[in-house]
Amino acid sequence: IVEGATRARRIVQNLLTFARQREAHLEEVDLNMTVRQVLSLLAYQMRTNGITIEERLTLQLPTTVADATAVKQVLLNLLNNALQALATWQGMRQITVSTGAIMVEGAQRLLLEIADTGPGIAPEHLPLVFEPFFTTKPIGEGTGLGLSICYGIVKQYGGDIRVRSRVGEGACFSVELP
Repeated sequence: IVEGATRARRIVQNLLTFARQREAHLEEVDLNMTVRQVLSLLAYQMRTNGITIEERLTLQLPTTVADATAVKQVLLNLLNNALQALATWQGMRQITVSTGAIMVEGAQRLLLEIADTGPGIAPEHLPLVFEPFFTTKPIGEGTGLGLSICYGIVKQYGGDIRVRSRVGEGACFSVELP
């Protein structure tokens, strides 16, 4: 009963997040600090699942203006997906988190990448991963809202999010922010 109630609560919270945009609290966000904070939240869970984290954080990145909580939610959703993909994976279990700055159409943008060494995403699923309610997880394990919420948040701040993957070689989600 407790497990069912907890799952129902999480689904309702995801639906509410997806359905209504909360008022954003804009501030300067240090992407590297945000990455470190979220990784510290997941450190124990990663360790107990035998997953190693490799941080490739570019020093002295410029900041972005966004809602820090929303950026953390994007990062948390992407890392949780990678963790879930690796939890039953029999191969190498590693997540690499990278940050950097790139030029896109003459403008500098921040780049955040979360790459895992897991099973990857089937080619037929790649075009659907950001669609609301799309999930490949078994019934009772996912709502299909995590990546669509990430997509909405990133787009809200003028960014872009993409995925590349090869079956058996893992997946890499790239987030660009102004």
